[in-house]
Parts: sequence; C-alpha cells; structure tokens
Amino acid sequence: MPNREYAPGIPIEKDVKPIPRVSKPKVWDFVIQEHDANKAGKHFDLRLGDPQTGAGHSWALRRLPKPGEKVLANQQPTHTLPYFDFKGKIEAGYGAGDVKQHTRSRAEIHRSTENKIVFSLYNGKQADEYALVRVDGRDWLLVNRTPTDKSWKIPSAKPKYKEKKISEVDPADKSEVMAAKIDGAHVTLHLKPGKEPRIFSHRPTERATGVIEHTRRVPVLSEQESPRELGSMVLRGELYARGKDGKALRPEQVGALLNSNVWKSREKQKSMGNLRLALFDVVSKGTKNLEGEEYDRKLSILRAVKKAMKGIEIPRMAVTEEAKERLLSDIKGGREPSTREGVVLWGRDGSRPVKAKIKQDYDVYVRKVLKGKKPGHAGAYAYSLTPRSEILGNVGTGMSHLLRKEMFSDPDKFIGMIAKVTAQNQFPSGALRAPAHQGFHLDKNVGSRLMELESQK
Repeated sequence: MPNREYAPGIPIEKDVKPIPRVSKPKVWDFVIQEHDANKAGKHFDLRLGDPQTGAGHSWALRRLPKPGEKVLANQQPTHTLPYFDFKGKIEAGYGAGDVKQHTRSRAEIHRSTENKIVFSLYNGKQADEYALVRVDGRDWLLVNRTPTDKSWKIPSAKPKYKEKKISEVDPADKSEVMAAKIDGAHVTLHLKPGKEPRIFSHRPTERATGVIEHTRRVPVLSEQESPRELGSMVLRGELYARGKDGKALRPEQVGALLNSNVWKSREKQKSMGNLRLALFDVVSKGTKNLEGEEYDRKLSILRAVKKAMKGIEIPRMAVTEEAKERLLSDIKGGREPSTREGVVLWGRDGSRPVKAKIKQDYDVYVRKVLKGKKPGHAGAYAYSLTPRSEILGNVGTGMSHLLRKEMFSDPDKFIGMIAKVTAQNQFPSGALRAPAHQGFHLDKNVGSRLMELESQK
C-alpha cells in the first residue's frame, strides 16, 4: 500500500469528511464498485468524488434501488479519487476481497447539504435521479427518484387539430386567437409548488420507467423551482431550438438534441443552439381539467407562467386584425424566426384549435436513395405514401449538404424513414407536384436507426 493509506483508497486518518454545501449544479466523479469482501460479504460501494477537494464520499449498500425504491446506505471513510478506477483484489486488511467496476461515470450534483445530496446520472438517453438522505449518524438512505409513469400522470396523446388552407384564414375573425405554429417536439410541462419543473414527451416508450423525460436537457428550467404562487399545473408546449442565425432548427436537428444523452445534448447545443420551451396550452390547474376552457383564460395562465419562470416562451400571438395580418405576412415572408410553418387558430370559446400551414405538407416514406451529380452526395430519394405501396416519384430539393452526404454514405439507414415534404398540390395518382424535403418527423420515427446515429454525433 502507498504511504499514508490505511487501506487501498483510504487515507491513514480513516476519517469521514463533511459533505460540502452545493446550491448550483456541479459535476463530480461517480463510481459504483461491486465489492466481494471477505468479511462484509458481497455489496456495492457508491462513491461521489468532489474534484475541488479530492474527497471521495463513500457509502456501502447491499443492493441498488429501482425507481421509486430506497435502500439503506452506510457511510464509509472518505476515499481518494484515484481509487475510483481501482479494480482487482485487495489481498489483506480492511476491505480484503475482490473489487469490480459496476458503473464509472460523472454525476451532476444538483444540491447538497451535510444531510442530503441530490444528483443525477446521464449514462444513457434516460436521466436517473437519486437522493442520499442522512437518517442518523452514518446511516443514510439512497432513494431512486427517477420519474416513472406511476409517479407522474402524463397525458399520453397530443390533441387532434382541425385543418384549413392558409387562404381561408380570416384575420378579421374576432372569435380566434392566432399563434405562430412552432415545429418541434410536443411535450408537457409539469409544475408542483417548490419542486423542480419537469418536461416529458407525450410519446409512449418501452423504457423501464415508461416515460421520456427531457428536463435536464434544458438547464435553465431544471435549475429553478416551480413558483408556489402558480400552484400545480400541467401545460402543453413544443421543445424546439434556434440556430446561431436566430432561426428555428429543422426537426431532425432538434431530434439529435433530444435523442442524445444529457451530456452530449448540452454539448451539441453550444454549437447548434439551445433547446427552448414554447408553451401554448393548459391541460390542468390543480385538480381541474382545463382542456376545453376558454382560450383567453388559458392565455392569462400562460403569461403568468412566462412572467414567473425563466426559460419559458409563448409563441407569437395575435388578437387584433392588424396584428394577425402582420403575423401572417412575417411568416410567409420568412421574417418570423420561430417558424415558417404557418399558424394555429385558437377558438376563444375553447373549441378545438385549427392549424393553417403556408404550404400543404405530406408524410412520405423513403424507399430508395438516388445518387447525385456531385461526387459523394445523394441527389434525391424515391418516395411512396405507405411503407410498401407504389413508388410515386422523387424528392430532390430541400436537403442540406450534410444530409446528402449521409444518405450517400449509408443509404440503408434511411430506407423506411417517414419524411415531411411540402408540395404545390397532389395529382389524382397520389404523386406530389414539386415536393421539397422539410425534415424527418420526430414523433413518427421513434427508435429509428437514423435518430440513434444522429444522437451519437
């Protein structure tokens, strides 16, 4: 053993250093070691390493808790950070036995005091959240606080909108509130007084938790508490992002940010643009369902949330005839940075919303990738309206150079993807006139290989 060590990883003092107070998120080292000790038997050692002090705060526990569970964790002498990478056999003395690594990563410490540590792990697409809570002396509880479909009531579907042509929109109609249509990922925001806000996808998932959570990918929201004066509520919105030019990113780019683990997503956001949450509807307030409530009341709630919380947006709204005409003109002319899609018309009486798009869009299936004139680039892709129906034509415009290169280098990964295209109109045969690629659907390509590969970049 090196000098000044009582046992491997334990300084000669064998003391338990105090837990520092953390009020803003910090990144610490993290490890779980499987320890088959000659004396104590098989157990797990959980360690959180503070890089500022070099202290490896340590706990021993018999098993790892599943979401919603808690287990007893006995605090151990503070270890050194180099020991976090140890694996092998401790031949004799304190802790003698075999040590294996179960998990080695980083932890984000959200807050800590002498008696409580709240932290998250981002080893996969899911964020796992834990709390270590002191019970008495060296006895603590490790609580797995990872959200599940049992601990959170999450609306499982997005509302069905009516549709109309943009030419049919009447700016003089005083019964409607007009909003810019944000094209992102549909989510719900959950607020509980004094608790962290939570952002969940409406999509079902086969993950063990039953939910897809995006909260930690939006630090400006996750680092604050829900204001008590707002009460409990559930709101609908879109997670989207704007690039360095201030304009909204394409759906597949947003998908790359949402399908990456939290660490990678935050890193990508530095260059691509930060994820933003735009709220447009209220599901419930307290125990009362507000889905069919008058929109003027919903709008007042949305404005109150925006005023009380950082990082909340509301899509550009228009109530007067003049404001509606200006909003339509800006979207059509490309002057509205949040969208070029169109508008949503919210009935002030609470009736079902209507969406009106600048161009008609269609869902098509990618069936074949075609080579282009430029070396190393795809020129177009052949499409059909269902996965196995007749190929009706090609889509050759609207694709970025990067997308064309990816299609050329690995065309098979795109076959079967559902793309969104705009077209001037549709012929009786089903073929589209002058189709242009707009992106790949976030919600309809769940689990696709493309999304997996995008998340690894």
